[in-house]
Amino acid sequence: MPSYSQTRVRERKREYYRIQNSIQRLSQNYADGNSIDIAKYEQLRTEVYEYESQKCRCAILRSKAQWAIESDKMYFFYI
Repeated sequence: MPSYSQTRVRERKREYYRIQNSIQRLSQNYADGNSIDIAKYEQLRTEVYEYESQKCRCAILRSKAQWAIESDKMYFFYI
């Protein structure tokens, strides 16, 4: 049984890919000459942007933590 965090990550990824697929479908409809709801397209793009921003913030936080751990190791190595 997956943990809570694993389940949450899977749900967020599933939601992200659902949004991406919706954007692709709207883009394909527009390319085919059909009219699309621009407001819905913009809303989906905003959701993708927010998801990617959160993902970047998490990566930055992890890299800072890794850097702090590695720098502490190097500091104690030289003492």
